[in-house]
Amino acid sequence: MAAAFTTAICSLQIDEDEKDIPWNDPVDGRKVIASNMGRYIPKPNEGYWTDTTSDDAFSRFFFQGIGVTRLAKLPDGKGFCADFDSLSKYKVKKGFERYQGKAFFNPLGVLDHIEYKGKKYFPPNNHDNESKKNHWEHLKFLLRSTALITVTTCENLTIGHLLWSNLTIAASISCLSPDHPIRRFLHIHTYRSAYVNQCAANMILSDRGALLHMTAWDYSELKKVIDDSYTTYKFESFSQFLQRTGMYNVDPNLYPFGQDGMDYWNAVRKYVTEYIYLFYSNEQKLHADNEFVEFWTQLSATFPGGLPPLLLPNVIEVLTEFIFYVSGIHTHVGSLGAYCRDPRFAAGCVGEGQTQAFPQHLYTQVALTVGTAGQMPRMSQDWSHLLPNKEAMGVWRKFHEEMCELQTTIEARNKSRKHPFNNFNPEYIETSIAV
Repeated sequence: MAAAFTTAICSLQIDEDEKDIPWNDPVDGRKVIASNMGRYIPKPNEGYWTDTTSDDAFSRFFFQGIGVTRLAKLPDGKGFCADFDSLSKYKVKKGFERYQGKAFFNPLGVLDHIEYKGKKYFPPNNHDNESKKNHWEHLKFLLRSTALITVTTCENLTIGHLLWSNLTIAASISCLSPDHPIRRFLHIHTYRSAYVNQCAANMILSDRGALLHMTAWDYSELKKVIDDSYTTYKFESFSQFLQRTGMYNVDPNLYPFGQDGMDYWNAVRKYVTEYIYLFYSNEQKLHADNEFVEFWTQLSATFPGGLPPLLLPNVIEVLTEFIFYVSGIHTHVGSLGAYCRDPRFAAGCVGEGQTQAFPQHLYTQVALTVGTAGQMPRMSQDWSHLLPNKEAMGVWRKFHEEMCELQTTIEARNKSRKHPFNNFNPEYIETSIAV
């Protein structure tokens, strides 16, 4: 059923001059989506969003939702900003708003104002007229939609599928023999990924693919976005990302992405370290493995900006980030079930002055969500049988115990959080980009 949805979208023949007709009332949209496709849309890891349009929901969208990867602390430390103005250079089709704008939050994460085309807009009060209130809702909808389509295109499809997953698979199968301990190690985290990445390239990212029908870019502009996202990416660990954005020590009640993410990243790093040292106790043994040297050389040559030199600490950092990205980060940026049930929440593209999605684009959004959903192997399961010897199996089983402990820890944290956050909960994390 999921594949049928995506195939149907990709085969659409749409006249660019044809004007879609919006729903008269967002309630109509919610009812239609729930009735026709609701049973296929995956339940969000964080539970259903009952509030999708308030200023509080807007803050949650950027501190816990899909917009979190674009959030940074202000240089003066007095608040936070999600900045999308760099996207304004990409042209959009006639009748749609360009993806752009900045959202500013105070130190407590409360939405302070939105900056759009160099002008500041503040939350309206009860005395403001309807025009100002509608414009405020339009700006919030535009920024939520901009975050949704940007993160889906860049962090998910380009960096996750085409870069981390695809490049690692290509280097692994090209350079490492089937029984090589590193290939066996990587196999857990590349399961089904080659097939899925090929489907993404052919059915989602291609000309007349699903993503093109969902966005306001034509294909030439979409290719520019993908190319720029790919070529400008530079290797960094998750901890370095948090340091660079200033989000390293942000209150975990406000920003659980940092706390849970670092706990998961540290557990993965410990697992990778123990596995690597099991086979390479020193630099000499590492450099004596011609297959691994060839693997590292190819991966570095194809990786934008290259990788660090072939040293044990660098191998551990890179393989940790690979596993972390294709499992934890991909689970976060690829979980779209929350964003396609309400036409007012976030859309692939935004018409001038609009505060809700057009039906055609929301249906495409639902199809993409359903087509990339499914129950796949989880990090909370035991995959030790895939590793080459008893010692390696023991390393995984120890890691598996830590995953179970982290699951318990995050579930306990969620009891005291205003909203649950499960995208780094091993029970929800898939082992690979498998769907």
